[in-house]
Amino acid sequence: MIIPSAARRDVETLLAPLLSPVGEPTAVVITSDPGFGVTTLLTERVPAHAPSAEIISGQWHPTAAVQICIGPPDVPGTPPPAHVLRLVVGCQLVNELPEWVTEHGHMGVELFVVGQLRFTELTEYCSARLGGPIDLGSAHLLGQVSGYVPAMLAWLLGEVRQQGLLVQVGGLWHLTGDVQPVFDAYMRSYLTSVPEARRLAAHRFALEDPAPAADLDEEEELTAQGLIGMGVMRKRDDGRLQWLVPGVAESVRRLAPGTMVKRIMADSLASGRPTPQAVRWALQQGMQVDDGHFLQLMDRLLRERSYRDALNLARLSLQRDHSAEVRYQDNLLAHHALRGLNDPDEALAHLRDAETAAGQLPSPEHEKRSTHVAALRAEVLGYQKGEVDAAAALLQQAQHQAPDDQAAAECAARRVMLLTYTGHISQAMLTLEAEQETVGAAGNALRIRCKIAEAIQMVACGRSHEAFTQLVKIRHQAELAQQSDRTVGEELAAAFSAVSLAVDGPDQFPALLAQLGETENTPSTPETVGFHVGLASWHWLAGDLDSAHRYAELDAAAAEYGDPAGYRYLLVSLLAATSALRGQRTQAQQRLHQLPGIMLRASGAALGAALAHQVVARVTLGVKGTEAWVMETAQEFSDSGLYGWASDVLYSAARFGSKRAARALVEIEPKLQGHVHALRVQHARAVISQDILAFHAVAEELRAVGLTLFAAEAAATGAALEAKDPASKRRCSALVHELKENSSLDNHPLLSRLPDGARPKLTRREEQVQGLIAQGLSNEEIAAKLSLSRRTVENHIASLYRKTGRTRRNPARLR
Repeated sequence: MIIPSAARRDVETLLAPLLSPVGEPTAVVITSDPGFGVTTLLTERVPAHAPSAEIISGQWHPTAAVQICIGPPDVPGTPPPAHVLRLVVGCQLVNELPEWVTEHGHMGVELFVVGQLRFTELTEYCSARLGGPIDLGSAHLLGQVSGYVPAMLAWLLGEVRQQGLLVQVGGLWHLTGDVQPVFDAYMRSYLTSVPEARRLAAHRFALEDPAPAADLDEEEELTAQGLIGMGVMRKRDDGRLQWLVPGVAESVRRLAPGTMVKRIMADSLASGRPTPQAVRWALQQGMQVDDGHFLQLMDRLLRERSYRDALNLARLSLQRDHSAEVRYQDNLLAHHALRGLNDPDEALAHLRDAETAAGQLPSPEHEKRSTHVAALRAEVLGYQKGEVDAAAALLQQAQHQAPDDQAAAECAARRVMLLTYTGHISQAMLTLEAEQETVGAAGNALRIRCKIAEAIQMVACGRSHEAFTQLVKIRHQAELAQQSDRTVGEELAAAFSAVSLAVDGPDQFPALLAQLGETENTPSTPETVGFHVGLASWHWLAGDLDSAHRYAELDAAAAEYGDPAGYRYLLVSLLAATSALRGQRTQAQQRLHQLPGIMLRASGAALGAALAHQVVARVTLGVKGTEAWVMETAQEFSDSGLYGWASDVLYSAARFGSKRAARALVEIEPKLQGHVHALRVQHARAVISQDILAFHAVAEELRAVGLTLFAAEAAATGAALEAKDPASKRRCSALVHELKENSSLDNHPLLSRLPDGARPKLTRREEQVQGLIAQGLSNEEIAAKLSLSRRTVENHIASLYRKTGRTRRNPARLR
């Protein structure tokens, strides 16, 4: 097995099951560039998972079954003795290891490649080193300039804190200044400490990045090896040298001699394939730049969400004497950057300038460009200022005045998307139905984006399977289209996330969150607030209320000043629910009171989820009239064909015992698709019947798809019922306590009311066995782990199941 580049924490999760000294001898090889945390993984984390492991160097330990080598020099030159079942070794390249490691016949090989930090761990990584939570925007900026390299980010955090560039405001660490001078000082010190030939080599590598590595002289070779050893550079598969840390590369360029900069940049521009830094340098010098090269650089910056850099370059370009066509284009680019910076007024100002430039073009280009500007102006009004009705009217007017079918199609397509993503699903569906033929004349990317929006509509209608099928059908086209339209890939990824969870639950798509949080070799960087909405929601479903609350709270703070899409309504709704279930009643009430003053904006695409969170908070707080409000809201959704959203709000009430909501949910079952909706209906039937076995059955199924929060609620409801059969009650109680052990649900009102005596009393050995079963270990693996016979383990399991009332176990883990 080869695990491609993954963050260290993901590698640790995948690695842990391999450390059990059972089965065939295996070498676990962990490769990475310097600075990615492999030494910490080998010296601290592997021993934590395998306490009996021994770290060795050059000689085999006489008894340990699991042995660890920090690097290739530590690996013994001869194959291991028979008692060694696991060798864990770190290296940069596999060919650095002794030949016997990879030769067939000695040990099997499992290869892991540790890569950059992902968004899923970036904030936590920063917060752990600062001793307190960090503002999301600050964390992502620091991550970006450090290349998401763990060692470099750790160093940068310490430096900016020491220099007063990180300050705590309201309990959050905020970055308050430019970090580039920190890198400048660091690299100035390094460059002055090496011979001139190496200094000049470093400058050349940075100015030519990625620099060719062929035919290096001795000093250049030593320079490259030194920079690779520092963890700031790597040698790519194509043989070029690439800087890993943008902040370091920029400093080395800044510190280069002026004559050298001018020569290398001029050569790059003259080559016809200039580097991004050459294009940026030319703009800063007021030189003419090929339009294609400029657009490539701007597209890259916008995909990376480097909006300030993009805005600066667009405005530099606008200072030059250009044709009306180029001024039109540059103003549109500046407008896109300003939308990313959440400055709609300035974005509109650049759109006015773009319209002025378009007015100087001949017909019909003038009319086409004016229509496009009108469509973009409508999006700023609708998405960022929340004036959806005015925006939709402007798009309709622009469509009627469009000079040709394609321009009209653009306006119609953008109107469908605007209405969808701001929560006006019924209007969006009616518009799409009426304008289907018109939308068909739109460009390829816009047609695909309309299909993605239609999938979101299907989810709101409860047609999850249809939505998933639609996304699968257009996926290949979308991946091609995102090369020309950066929004296609972002919208497809977000839609797949929402639709996948609606169809089968989080455990069916374990790699989904990791893919969304990828920071290496991706077409675009995740949007800060939007990504953390998904991360907080994922933790919510998994029953980790503390993490869900923490990420939502950080995200809501970031959304105060940096929420270009508009997720704050959804975030505050989630915070109301997490606060309520964590016993923070005052905070929950405050969050509910905030909601009427927050514009819906992009939260409208998940209005059902937002209202479902509000139901949880209202029910937990005992807000009068909540059940009537739920039934009225669900009826309005059903009358509009939005059965998915009706299911969202009804299920939230049914989970807390509302039989009216449960009956209404069962009634709309024929309109709902997907396993998750089926489980909701099954849960609702248990609420109606008040059957303990039904609660236990649905709780087990909810847990199986990763919906731990709902599983715990179902099991707790069953455990609270009176039962003639004590065994069925014990099963529910045991499941509740098992789920609580791995979740932060202690203050949940449905779970906290259960008596402590409901938990079965287990022996110390039975508790150990239960924990290992929860980790997925087989009977044979448990026996090896605890140094027991298999028969003894089976006896413990029988006793454990007798006490807890459990009768089922994954057949694949019985052996």
